[in-house]
Amino acid sequence: MKLGRIAAAAVLAASIPFVGTAQPAAAANTHTVTLQGTMEVVECCGLFGASDKQIRDINRSVRLTHGQAELFKETVCAGGEARGELRVNVRVRSSEALVVVPTLRLFEGSSCSNLDLDGQGLGGGRNLPLGTAQTWVLNAFNNEFHSADYASAWFSVIHKIGPGG
Repeated sequence: MKLGRIAAAAVLAASIPFVGTAQPAAAANTHTVTLQGTMEVVECCGLFGASDKQIRDINRSVRLTHGQAELFKETVCAGGEARGELRVNVRVRSSEALVVVPTLRLFEGSSCSNLDLDGQGLGGGRNLPLGTAQTWVLNAFNNEFHSADYASAWFSVIHKIGPGG
């Protein structure tokens, strides 16, 4: 009987050094998603041939866990009438992959708050494996014959894992 207690104590004591060496499960599931790039919107050729070009650099990061999603949204106005809107939806799947769905829209009207959609560029949904990056180039042009307004976006989505990326 004493031998059984000694054996049980030895087995329990042997596992004690390993208790603090494992990383918490939540830390292993934290993904850092970074969006980096540039967006350009041009309102072209007004009444007197003038145009306006606005350029914005993008550098944003977010931390997500499985099943979480984020919408990166950037808006740029040019000339008070042309507005480009970049939307990048990202979601972490349980397989550790990142689903990325980007869309670039061009709105043009009497103000930048106008909801008149004149052009759209779609990036299609893609799975981005862990530890990789993907680059997109999207363009949206005004489809009206008398307007040459456009929006362009060049950006990368970077997918890393762990605290601090």
